[in-house]
Amino acid sequence: YVEPSFPACPFKKVAKLYSSESGISMTVLSDLCGLQIYTGNFLNGQAGKDGSTYGKHSGICLETQFYPNSCNDKRFPSPLLEAGTKFVSRTVYKFELQ
Repeated sequence: YVEPSFPACPFKKVAKLYSSESGISMTVLSDLCGLQIYTGNFLNGQAGKDGSTYGKHSGICLETQFYPNSCNDKRFPSPLLEAGTKFVSRTVYKFELQ
């Protein structure tokens, strides 16, 4: 076992979403410096839980990660692990009613 050299970035807020309709906000905090966002562009009436259906843009996913191409760009924290190195990362999704 080798002590991890991660996280490569300080733990901080990387995103915040808010719905004025519901008053609910979601804050994403992470020690990873990148954020991939998926917005349901290709949803087209897919069946969901309890008989609901999901149309285009009816969902969102926020995935923390390293920056794209960071393994090839020395300006970014490296995502490469040496054999035997343990990777540890932390992401928190905080929900509040405003």
